Amino acid sequence: MREYIRKSSLGIPAVLTLLLVAAATVCSPAASADVVIGNFEDGSTDGWISPQESVASVAGKGNTLGGSSAGVTLLGGFWGLQTVNLNPNRDAFLKANFLSFDLTFIQADLQGANFAQTKEFALHDSSGSFVQRQIATGPAGAKDSDSLMPPATAGQWQGTDGTRTLKIDLNSFAAPTPQATGGETSYKQYLRNHPEIASFDIWMSFQSDSLLATYYIDNVKLLIPGDFTQNGTVDKDDIPAMLAALADLSAYKASHNNMSDATLTSVGDFNSDGLVTNLDIQGLLDSVASSPGGGSIAPVPEPASWFIAALALPALALARRRQSG
Repeated sequence: MREYIRKSSLGIPAVLTLLLVAAATVCSPAASADVVIGNFEDGSTDGWISPQESVASVAGKGNTLGGSSAGVTLLGGFWGLQTVNLNPNRDAFLKANFLSFDLTFIQADLQGANFAQTKEFALHDSSGSFVQRQIATGPAGAKDSDSLMPPATAGQWQGTDGTRTLKIDLNSFAAPTPQATGGETSYKQYLRNHPEIASFDIWMSFQSDSLLATYYIDNVKLLIPGDFTQNGTVDKDDIPAMLAALADLSAYKASHNNMSDATLTSVGDFNSDGLVTNLDIQGLLDSVASSPGGGSIAPVPEPASWFIAALALPALALARRRQSG
């Protein structure tokens, strides 16, 4: 048993967590892993508005979820889109690590533009706070990404047509000042400490040097970590799936369509350190237990020795294979 704990990539925390799983009384219904907050179907903008530009549901262009996207036509302003009130999705927002959306540039619809970009994002709420930052800029944007561009040009067209997925780290938005009075350092902490806030939303900038340039946005989601089974839900089945993944992250990624490191992080990084490790296990346990009807997860004080041995065998075999390789 000592040999297993020393050599296994899971280590003691995971062994204890496996015991937790065995004793779990989790009975929650499956919770959605990611929450779509904008798909713009049937001619609707899903209640989204544009503070300074023009927005409409557009069929057959820039659509990555369903048959329509939101087309934003620039009229010389700055803020291109404002989401609906996200307070009904407050729990999902607080659990989410990233805002993700698909952004499409089509040169013919940019009306001769030399540059076009979606660079600035802001969190705004009914208390009057407005916290703004740029994508992939500075320490706050270190975990942001653009699937087509490096960080230096994230969110920019740069003459590259097509659809890219932007991911914005929601954990790195600072607490608003002077509204923050409870020692909060992040916007999420601020929101948790002020349940009286009845509405909050996300703003996105759309910029170009050409009037009437049109961008397209679709499949806007709050990415909630924990879906290790990749079945679209987060529930108790994801706990053993996470532990198996931690034993060999490379094998896990390979078995899920060669999952990228960025996607793996969005699935399993609960403590926002940019890694997926044993330190994230507690985050998944808390997430599952806090789901509606989630019950509780409690450790077994004196587990049977045969059960510990059964848990140890797979990782011990893996360690021996690595030694002999």
